[in-house]
Amino acid sequence: MPQPIPPPVPIELWRALLQELIAYRRAEPWRWMGDAAASVHIDEGGNPWFACVLGAGRQVYGLCLYRGANGLRLFRELCNSSPDYDFSQLTHRQDAVTVWFGPKADLDAVQIQRLRELGYTPKRGERMAWPDVRSHRPGLFPWHPEESEVRVLLAVVPAVVRLADLVRRHPYCYDEHHENALPTLPPPGGFPTLESLDWRLWMTPEEPPIEKGAAIDESDPILRKVKVLPVANGMEVEVDLIFMPEPVSEGGRPFYPRGILIFRSDNGICCSMNLLKPDEDAGKVAGGMLLGVLAKLGCRTRQLLVCQRELEVKLAPLARQLGLDLRRVRRLACSEEFQVGLGAHMKHRHMGS
Repeated sequence: MPQPIPPPVPIELWRALLQELIAYRRAEPWRWMGDAAASVHIDEGGNPWFACVLGAGRQVYGLCLYRGANGLRLFRELCNSSPDYDFSQLTHRQDAVTVWFGPKADLDAVQIQRLRELGYTPKRGERMAWPDVRSHRPGLFPWHPEESEVRVLLAVVPAVVRLADLVRRHPYCYDEHHENALPTLPPPGGFPTLESLDWRLWMTPEEPPIEKGAAIDESDPILRKVKVLPVANGMEVEVDLIFMPEPVSEGGRPFYPRGILIFRSDNGICCSMNLLKPDEDAGKVAGGMLLGVLAKLGCRTRQLLVCQRELEVKLAPLARQLGLDLRRVRRLACSEEFQVGLGAHMKHRHMGS
């Protein structure tokens, strides 16, 4: 299988960014700005980036640049999250560019070689000295940034430092504006004042609509067979859509494949499992799998359970055709147990390798 190649970025662009990142770490903007005090950068294409300083919680130190509507929606979700919020899915939902400062051991071989070419050597004993720069896209493996993303970072990093200095001198400036108002970062070389900051309202974008699934052709032989099967009272079927724990690569950027799982929840048996390509329609694949499972079982289920909104929307036409009671629930017991076991297996395999 061909190995993925990082996007080409001129070394001089990396050199300029490294100098700004060193200055950012030394400035320690997290001492003055919490992760909810975001700011906005509008790139040359008119696209907004929402900058969030990381480090006030003393767990991860750096910067997160949330990308566009997806990024703003996730940022607001995190700001309003409850103590029981499930952070495990952030890896698959993140739409951002991040910089984390940590140990050298956190870097991959490409990053280490790049810093070696740049002649970067932290001072002995320095903590959080190694910058880990990553591009995040939903469903994709955190990867090396493209040139356009590096250029955005190059504009944002020094501007955030200047804004943090203003917040240090005026710690209540965010409190004086609407909770959805965010300041626009100053242009290169510009030093903001309370009077010059451009505050704008950024309302949380709504979730994009899910394209509805199509009903299966009534002449489909499997559909016709399943429609006349008897209903098994007490039988429930779970259909789940999950991200697999390990990324795969087919020559391009690594991605986390999504898996469709079908269980009989009344006895815990996994009836079918399939991995999707990034561009495959989950509803179409899940519908075909469900028909195949019911045909093999020789009966129809009375209850069809899902927890993903995507599956609820896409499987609704097929459920109506089959007379199934499709319900969306918060938890799928069999799927959760499967994922726990899969995670334990992968951990054991890595420890043994």
